[in-house]
Amino acid sequence: MNKFFKVLKKNRQYFYLILVIGLIFFIIKHIHNKRESFSFFADIAGALGAVKDKYFQIQLCEITKDDKPLCLKSNKSGWLSKYYQFKYSLNTFPEELLEPDNDKKKPPDVVRIEPKLMFDSQHTKESGYMIFNDLTLKENFASTHVTIFKPTIDGVYTFGLNSDDGSSLYIGDVLMLENGGVKPMNDKSLKITDTPLPLNKNKEYKIQVNYFQQKGFAGLKVTVKTPTSKDSFIPLVGVSPEEDK
Repeated sequence: MNKFFKVLKKNRQYFYLILVIGLIFFIIKHIHNKRESFSFFADIAGALGAVKDKYFQIQLCEITKDDKPLCLKSNKSGWLSKYYQFKYSLNTFPEELLEPDNDKKKPPDVVRIEPKLMFDSQHTKESGYMIFNDLTLKENFASTHVTIFKPTIDGVYTFGLNSDDGSSLYIGDVLMLENGGVKPMNDKSLKITDTPLPLNKNKEYKIQVNYFQQKGFAGLKVTVKTPTSKDSFIPLVGVSPEEDK
């Protein structure tokens, strides 16, 4: 072994030359296969993107003359979300949208089926930002989100609501969470139900979230802590109402 190192030390210039030649061949081969390498990683990214799109897919709905959304009946998982654009500055959720039987009620501008309401707070005017997964409305809009929540087991459930700007959460006709006002969204702005709610397995609970955005940053997150989520809040996922399809 010592003899080997002595020879290596004596002829180290040749050793360095071999390393340099090997490095050059490696670079040439890498450049030659660059397209194939990028294609390989692109295929992986595409596959992961396809899985993500399948899970997080948001479906736009056509709207009939009587303001009924036409959505694929095969897409039952998620929230039925209706977005309304306003021409004036919003400081609270518009009262006119709280009147279900009002003939003059404003029709929705955008209707979507959304798998979950987990939209990070993003600025509406900054380049590259797509609020609410590329929602076309940017400022002074309001929205209603309805789902049917069906617990898989009996137990107590705690609901969480966070938003920028204001929001509220109803179970049935009962207001459970109020997170109103023009404000930012952060850990301190998270509202949770004061007392865990006992819910029954396989019973259907209609949940509605009302939201409004004035200007600047916009975001909305609706979560739930279940008996099996190990004290963690997870996205609230339900079934979009059948009668609205």
